[in-house]
Amino acid sequence: MKILFIHQYLSTFIKKDLEILKEKHEVREVVFRGKLAPLKVLRNIFWCDIAFCWFGKLNAFFAILFGKVLGKKIIVVAGDDDVTNAIVNGRPYGLCSHPIKKYFAYFIFSMVDLILPVSEYSYGETIANAKADPKKVKTILHGFDSDLFKKQVTVKKMPVVATIANINNENYYRKGLNLFVETARKISYVDFIIIGPVFDVKVARRLLDGAPPNLKLIGPRFSQDLVDILSSVSVYVQASEWESFCCAVAEAMLCECVPIVSKNAALPEVVGSAGLYLDRLSSDELAEKIKDAFNHPELGKIVRQRILENFPLSKRRDALLKAVETMEGR
Repeated sequence: MKILFIHQYLSTFIKKDLEILKEKHEVREVVFRGKLAPLKVLRNIFWCDIAFCWFGKLNAFFAILFGKVLGKKIIVVAGDDDVTNAIVNGRPYGLCSHPIKKYFAYFIFSMVDLILPVSEYSYGETIANAKADPKKVKTILHGFDSDLFKKQVTVKKMPVVATIANINNENYYRKGLNLFVETARKISYVDFIIIGPVFDVKVARRLLDGAPPNLKLIGPRFSQDLVDILSSVSVYVQASEWESFCCAVAEAMLCECVPIVSKNAALPEVVGSAGLYLDRLSSDELAEKIKDAFNHPELGKIVRQRILENFPLSKRRDALLKAVETMEGR
């Protein structure tokens, strides 16, 4: 089949799906950015059998607008703020939390042919918040390449704590970056690193303003470069107020980093009983949990096994290809 693959930003988990679909189908990629993005969709929608959209946002809206007239099938992967009605930093968060924009989400998820949430948590959000028909919704969990993401045998675990996030205003609270910096001040003998690109210089300055010398922003890292860093990291922190899944946690666990996460949204679904949980988002509690994690390096093997058993890349590949094939002849 001919698939038009539409996304706004080619993150690593979106790139995996693109590569999977290319294994069996003819695929054209459209990056939905800029004023001419709708024209890109219109120009290519005639060619395809299926428009495959990552997230139910403007990219999906225009795929529906043009594609339905031409009888094209529309698949949307749900799992961002597109189906969310949450509270972050004391304020409503997500498309479905807005009194007007929620109708935009209702339209998108009522018109598509198939919705693929990335977690059971997102499945619930898609039905409860975006009012999607459960018959159109099929959960396909994220999957991870355990051959790539594995601790390098020549690298020793060090007293290093890491978190991964795009550095912008939203993630300052949603990903717990503010809490991460506060905690670094309390454990001065441990190195804290934030991995991720700086999308907002003002936020980066806010993080570094008065930050202790044991905290560093090291920029984005990908593939083997990221694996090399995570191999030396002992503890991975995800003190988020909301997550639809959080691939970074799973990748860190595969590299035998002991995870410390909040109990919010989909994070317990990823970590299960293998990691440590924060009962409340406070720097005092996070500092104590980090100290505790350093005393249990044996958890590294356990958390890796958790991801191996529950989130193999092969499982997502098979389910994704099967889901696409079900669209043929509909």
